[in-house]
Amino acid sequence: MFREWVTLGCVDIPALVEAHCSTVADWEMNIRALKTKGREAEKLPNTIRIDCITVSSLPVKSSIDDQIQQLFDALLNSLRHSISQHLQAIDVFLGEARDSLSIRPQTVEEIGQVNIRHAELAKKKPEIEPQFAVAEQKNKLLRSVAGGGMDELPELRTQWDKFEIMMESHQMMIRDQMQVMCSRVEGEVHTFVQEVEKFSARWEQLKPKADFLDGDRATYTSALASLKDRRNEFDELLKTADKLKLECEHFSLPAPDLSLLEAVETDMSEQEETWALYEEFSSALDGLCGEDWISFRGRSYQFEEFLMTWGEKLRAGGKMTTVTAGLQRDVDKYQAMLPLLKYVKGEVLSQEHWHEMFLMLGFPRGTTLEKLSFGDVLSHAEEIVANADKLKELYSRAQGEVSIREALRELDIWGASCTFSLTPYTDSGSKEMNIIRDWKELVNQVGDHQCLLQSLKDSPYFSGFADKAALWEGRLAELDHHLTHLNQIQRRWVYLEPIFGHGALPREQARFKRVDADFRAIMGDIDKDSRVLSLGSRPGLRQTLVTLLDQLSRCQKALNEFLEEKRAVFPRFYFLGDDDLLEILGQATKPRVIQAHLKKLFAGIHSVRFGEEETEIVAMRSLEGEEVPLSATVPITPDVEVWLSDLAQQMQSTLTQLLVECVNEGRGEGGGGIIDPRRYPQQILCLAEQVLFTERCEAAIAEGRLAELLIELETQLDSYTNADISSDSTQHVLELKLKALILDTIHNIDITRLLIGAGPDLRDHTHWLWQKQLRNYLKDGRAVLRMVDAEFDYTYEYQGNAGKLVHTPLTDKCYLTLTQAMHMGLGG
Repeated sequence: MFREWVTLGCVDIPALVEAHCSTVADWEMNIRALKTKGREAEKLPNTIRIDCITVSSLPVKSSIDDQIQQLFDALLNSLRHSISQHLQAIDVFLGEARDSLSIRPQTVEEIGQVNIRHAELAKKKPEIEPQFAVAEQKNKLLRSVAGGGMDELPELRTQWDKFEIMMESHQMMIRDQMQVMCSRVEGEVHTFVQEVEKFSARWEQLKPKADFLDGDRATYTSALASLKDRRNEFDELLKTADKLKLECEHFSLPAPDLSLLEAVETDMSEQEETWALYEEFSSALDGLCGEDWISFRGRSYQFEEFLMTWGEKLRAGGKMTTVTAGLQRDVDKYQAMLPLLKYVKGEVLSQEHWHEMFLMLGFPRGTTLEKLSFGDVLSHAEEIVANADKLKELYSRAQGEVSIREALRELDIWGASCTFSLTPYTDSGSKEMNIIRDWKELVNQVGDHQCLLQSLKDSPYFSGFADKAALWEGRLAELDHHLTHLNQIQRRWVYLEPIFGHGALPREQARFKRVDADFRAIMGDIDKDSRVLSLGSRPGLRQTLVTLLDQLSRCQKALNEFLEEKRAVFPRFYFLGDDDLLEILGQATKPRVIQAHLKKLFAGIHSVRFGEEETEIVAMRSLEGEEVPLSATVPITPDVEVWLSDLAQQMQSTLTQLLVECVNEGRGEGGGGIIDPRRYPQQILCLAEQVLFTERCEAAIAEGRLAELLIELETQLDSYTNADISSDSTQHVLELKLKALILDTIHNIDITRLLIGAGPDLRDHTHWLWQKQLRNYLKDGRAVLRMVDAEFDYTYEYQGNAGKLVHTPLTDKCYLTLTQAMHMGLGG
């Protein structure tokens, strides 16, 4: 029974009132209904009896009273807010109206603006005025239900009455202001007419006359500037005339007499049209004339294009006027000068030539090339045409002389600045000295300068420079001889010094020491004075260089015999050229040199690992990074062929020892028959597996257990393919080892299956199917290879991690043919 009474507690009361109350009738109806509900709520019972239970309804009635009071308050607040909105809209309108109607216009534009604003206010007034009646009705209702209304309404009514008075008096104020402004406009018209008369008199006196065209470009420019000044003054008069015409029209005054102004405008327009073409020509030409001559002379084609363009424009212009005639005269004058500009450019002119040309053309005294502009050249166009032959002769003479002068100047600069490029060199005794580098560039420069001197002799102006050219010709010939010999001497000395410095070729030591002393003396002089030309100042240098080259040739011949002796002692030296062999013989204890040449001497050794003091080799490394420690270290001594032989011997003995250990480990002697691939190099792992396979296969053939051997091999293949090497530090190398073992195991499985396929015919290891295979044995600790009747000793040459080929029947045929041919002494 109380549900409809407590409904107000479920909604937002202020929002509900805002949505449903907009007119006075809405508020009045809701307030009346609310009072009726209040009286009905008082009649609700205080208790309700249900059977034997009595329920008190006083809390519910109290809540209903609160909700009714909240709704009543919300209605009053909404009514006040609505009245405030009306008052605010009226107040804003009245404020804007006061500001607009208080302005007293001073110009026609301001009168127009005030009238427009007055019309806008008059149009908007009917929209605002009804809000007064609505606001008063709402305020009356508010006083009746709340005991008091909005106090601002009477004051706002007073302001509205004042606004209506201002609207009515607006036109009167405008009329008064118009009378004042009419008087002012009449005075301005009178003053303007006087100014037009003055300007007309000045124009008639100062406007360009026809006699201006008989002058030069400066006269034309002055006339054009005067015309522009008059135009600027006249434009101001036109603006004033337009303003006065508008004001007279607005105030209904008679229009000012502008006949004189129109006559001046017509005359000025005709003058401007006449001079516009010249202004365009002059403006474009001034843009070129303002550039300095040094910068513009390389772009003189722009002036040629300019003249061609204007020549075509003048010919296409039709009617010839005094201005176009003057322009055509200028274009013809400049075109006559155009072919001669190349003689005035002056790229080849010296200071003396420029001075001579300035005097010839009549330039002002003190004119310099640095300050010369294209406009200066253009102003002497007539003089240039008149002196064309003299300019051509001056240009030809300057061009011939400047070529020779520049060539000799380049030689002087080169001779003073050209120096030897030196680079430090440490000899075999750890002494430092400087030697020459970049020989090719230096020799080419000398040759180029010699060719240059020869070409200068063909010039008709060479006679004045013959003495100096002859001096340079002798210098360059001597220098070419010295450089050619010294280059060969240094190159041979650099090759020979490390060899002889370590005591090689004792019988030639005395000869080389003499050569060495002379060469060091020459290089010492060059180090003190590195200028190339100073090389020829050393007395007796020509004979000294010839002697040094001859003596070094003898040393070189002895060295070649020495190298053949070294190659005979250590044949692997045949893998090296003379230069590489000289380097390793001369620097046999330097790790960098050792590392550079080892891979050329040994197939699988890419580098070696040295001891802590880098005086001995402790391990060899492959290209892929596999490291094999040597069973005994190899000391590095100056006798390179000795320690290289020791390295080869240690390589073989180390691999021999590792093979025995690996095979024993695979046989199960101390290792359970499982080979750890991390302990042995790839080469030994593969060889040991082949030895073990040969032993196991021959045993299986004899015992008839080939099927069991096949199972073992397949199990071994599974272990290789499923090996986890992800956590190994040498993962890459270990991966290469496993790949090689997998390929060999696959081949062994193929062989085993082939033997099983032979069936009962296979009784022992002498069967052809087994004999034709390439078999590996370990015999008295040494590996041997057999194929049919051929037997070869294993060389134990370290192979590194060379990739394996997949075995095919063709592979076996190739091996069989090769081994049998070698067994028969037919070579391989």
